[in-house]
Amino acid sequence: MDARITPYPEVLRGYETSDTKDNLLYRLLSFLKFLKISTFFRYSSLDINNSKEFRPLDDFLELNLTDLQEYTIGLNVIFCIYSVGRTSEGDWVGISTKVNWH
Repeated sequence: MDARITPYPEVLRGYETSDTKDNLLYRLLSFLKFLKISTFFRYSSLDINNSKEFRPLDDFLELNLTDLQEYTIGLNVIFCIYSVGRTSEGDWVGISTKVNWH
């Protein structure tokens, strides 16, 4: 039996390099479209029926946190969204939700 691994050419289109392990992991997950990091996007701006209900949450996050970032993690149609930022004391806090985009 041949113990060599034959790579799938459609998967190995290239390779990623980086100066740190964390940056490499970020680049690989981004390449796979599994991770997206962006600036905070107001929930009340979403194109959904009840988006206006999120305005108090948006205002609270923007008034009480700095360095707001949004992390979207997932594949296909189900994603986890983490909105995180810093408090005035320097602690990181955030909220999370799951969405189903189809």
